Amino acid sequence: CYNVITGLVTIEDVTVYFSEEESSQLDPDQKALHKEVMLENSRNVASLVALNRMKRRQNFPVRISKKPRLESVVSEMALDDIKQSQPQQAQPLQPLQFGENSLSVIEINNDTSKIENSLPECWTMQQYNNFKEKYDGLEISNKKLGCKHCAKHDFLKMKNIHVSKEWKHFQIEAAGRNREVKQASLRKKMKEHFSSKAHNICKENIKQGEEASTAKYKMNEKYIQIICRVFNTVYSLAQRCKPFSDTEDEIEMQIKNGLDMGIGLHSRKTAVKIVDFIAREIKKQLFTKIIENNLKICLIIDEASTVSCKPVVILFLKVEDSDTSPTIFLELIELEKQDAETIYSSVMQSLNNVGLTKNYLKKI
Repeated sequence: CYNVITGLVTIEDVTVYFSEEESSQLDPDQKALHKEVMLENSRNVASLVALNRMKRRQNFPVRISKKPRLESVVSEMALDDIKQSQPQQAQPLQPLQFGENSLSVIEINNDTSKIENSLPECWTMQQYNNFKEKYDGLEISNKKLGCKHCAKHDFLKMKNIHVSKEWKHFQIEAAGRNREVKQASLRKKMKEHFSSKAHNICKENIKQGEEASTAKYKMNEKYIQIICRVFNTVYSLAQRCKPFSDTEDEIEMQIKNGLDMGIGLHSRKTAVKIVDFIAREIKKQLFTKIIENNLKICLIIDEASTVSCKPVVILFLKVEDSDTSPTIFLELIELEKQDAETIYSSVMQSLNNVGLTKNYLKKI
């Protein structure tokens, strides 16, 4: 690319001019292609100029100027050439230390190297960043192009819409023998795809799905907070041995204080179900801890004659813990008969329901 006389490359050396007659015969796509090629050539020439300046200065000591100086943007290809042209004996400049931030710099460099290894051979890192900013959804994988919006969308469910399988599965490759032709082919394919009706539909559907998921999550989070308030109110009544008929008054008081308690039923029947659910969960956690720690237990059986017209026994468990020895209510059992076999089978069934099987009882 160097000029034979001056030894430098100018923009005139790589510029293609069209007469008014030739320019009038170009269609809009050809004009856009000519504009992109000229912009790319301009960036490459600027990179070569900066490269030539840096090569001439690399043998001089580094000087720090008080005034900032504007330099041309050096492309990734020029930086690679500079690194290869440096002698082996030259000591590299030590990077600035930023404490914990140096880890972030290493991560960014690793990510950049992964992207560079996946770039098409005819692209530079700067070109990829420019196209990624221009086309929403552009991604690369194994030196091929793809569309992240089309990859997420299920094209089988779309009627009368043709979604490119190549873009969906990251199979877009450059066509041509030289670099310029390959770049032109990729530009054409990107322009056709990202302006297509199918891509825009996929993009819009993905956006709507994400918005719906976000709204659903927020609604679920709000609903869970309301449920927790109702559960805490009912559990507080149960702990204080208050009648469940007070539930409506308690919730009404909280609503007057500005809390959102939902629009569900706040009746006595609902309170009974809530307390029953909380009791089952607490009992489940207690017996899980007993089994995991292999704690010894003592079974206490008492008779209740005023609960039902049938004979009823009450089961308690005394747990031998190192700190405390709590007594846990297990169950009320209504018996069909009062013989020993019926009592034994009912008690063992209750113990088995909470995980205290015969094997565990033999082990302790």
